[in-house]
Amino acid sequence: MSTRVPHIWIKKFAEKVSSSLDLCNRNFVLFHGSKGTSWNSVVSSVSQHHNLKIDVYKLDAGKESALEIESSGAVLIRPDGYVALRVMKANHNSEHQLLQGLKQILHA
Repeated sequence: MSTRVPHIWIKKFAEKVSSSLDLCNRNFVLFHGSKGTSWNSVVSSVSQHHNLKIDVYKLDAGKESALEIESSGAVLIRPDGYVALRVMKANHNSEHQLLQGLKQILHA
């Protein structure tokens, strides 16, 4: 998975537009598809478990393909801008997948 996050224009706070590259420089970042409604609660739970900050951004419909996910999927980006984990589409196991991915990255 060692690819860098591609440039995508992301709406931030409904109006301000930022590049995905600019958003991936401090914390872990999770970009989720336009129909990925469960990811906010998954990230909240996982970030509390690991005591780590994960910024979350919703992609506009149609931008998911740039990150190679479906509309309910998500991509976790490391602070250095590299893809850490890709979940093609959300499922009942999404939280476990994110937890396992972070454990491998953090060697926890």
